[in-house]
Amino acid sequence: MKRMMIGALALGLMAGTAMAQSLPDYNESDEAKAKRKENLAIDRQYRTTVDRMRGEPSATKTDPWSNMRAPDDSKAKR
Repeated sequence: MKRMMIGALALGLMAGTAMAQSLPDYNESDEAKAKRKENLAIDRQYRTTVDRMRGEPSATKTDPWSNMRAPDDSKAKR
């Protein structure tokens, strides 16, 4: 019983400090607000670009290793 109480107390203390770290900072300066808005805009642009790239399948298949392979001899493979 004593171990359970100590464990519950430890978890409660850890949860309290974790919650304190995630609270927003209301004393944010104008520079910090501008930087946060700029970061959000950059993130939005990145996400739209990635979504656009996923939606369009490439028409031609590319083979980046084509110049590294030996010519095909048409021999039976081992």
